Amino acid sequence: VSEVNMEEIAKLADVKRTTVNYHYKTKELLNTEVLNFAVVKIVPPFEYLLNKRYSLEHSIYLFVVHYIDNLKEYPFLSTFIIYSINNNMLHNSLLEKKINLNKFYSKVRKRMANGTMAKMDEQYVLIFILSLCSFPLSSKSLTKLSVGISDESYEYYLIKQSDFVTNFVLRGLGLSEI
Repeated sequence: VSEVNMEEIAKLADVKRTTVNYHYKTKELLNTEVLNFAVVKIVPPFEYLLNKRYSLEHSIYLFVVHYIDNLKEYPFLSTFIIYSINNNMLHNSLLEKKINLNKFYSKVRKRMANGTMAKMDEQYVLIFILSLCSFPLSSKSLTKLSVGISDESYEYYLIKQSDFVTNFVLRGLGLSEI
């Protein structure tokens, strides 16, 4: 992102540079707009699906499906968000707002307390889910090379990924599969 200039952005968008400059006076404003788009696509459903009054299993399933679908539709979203975080570009973005996951964490703690779920730091649950959802999509080339699979096998995996990830996470947490 830092190496890309406004001329290249305009060319990719198939518009004149003056049009990009008119709407975004600086590259930082454009970055913030793209980051806000990414946040709007991911964060509200993230909070809503995980905090809804569904069972923990169903909340995880709905989140995984939604998150993976968004990553498939916008494959560079997670990479761009990570880049923005790592380069301190969150000022004036919607990501400055703290995500409220209290209800989700409460469901996790309740399941751990009654012994129906493996005990761990509640935040690890989301770390596992986000990692399993994001990595194969944000690092397609590395994933295919590391695992040694063909394009066809990779595409098949992507079709089945939501079910694979959900059930893998649920089994790993000691919960019932969906």
